[in-house]
Amino acid sequence: MPARIRLPLALYRRIRGISSAIAHRDPVSVRARSNLVAVTLKRLGNLDAIVAMGSDLHDLPLVMRQSSMPAATYDDGTFTLFLRYPDSDLRRDVFPIESVKIWAQRQATACKYVSIACVSTEWARKSVIEDFGVPPHKVRAVGIGHRPRWAPQEARDWTRPRFLFVGINWKRKNGAAVVKAFARVRE
Repeated sequence: MPARIRLPLALYRRIRGISSAIAHRDPVSVRARSNLVAVTLKRLGNLDAIVAMGSDLHDLPLVMRQSSMPAATYDDGTFTLFLRYPDSDLRRDVFPIESVKIWAQRQATACKYVSIACVSTEWARKSVIEDFGVPPHKVRAVGIGHRPRWAPQEARDWTRPRFLFVGINWKRKNGAAVVKAFARVRE
């Protein structure tokens, strides 16, 4: 977002004591972001399609209000699904349940609105269908990342393992346990 929008929102969040994860999904931020994306789409003109990632961060009908192009969502899972499990990030980080329900509703609205809703797993696909009421033909489990690149077997020396941990939030991604697991695998 441009500074003229981002800075007042940051001040608003600080005054209200809103955490980062909640702040990005706060109704004021979602509205501002959605309007900004809608204006950008209008300025760009006719695109082939839109893929909305993180459908809880936008009001997709508002974003697409002046557009007739096809749209898809992509989320790794649904907040409704994550709420079912006490060990989920949402439960461990103690997000307010009422906020999470609003995020889930925003996700549901987006998934119903688009031509196709894409998710990472069959569990998430089932949740979009059963929890959000999206017809099965409009939901696809597409995985995460890209196809593995082809490489000859002899191109990799498997005697010296190397590990990569990708995660912004060390605590939420359980980084300490991952490092311990890497050490055990190395042994």
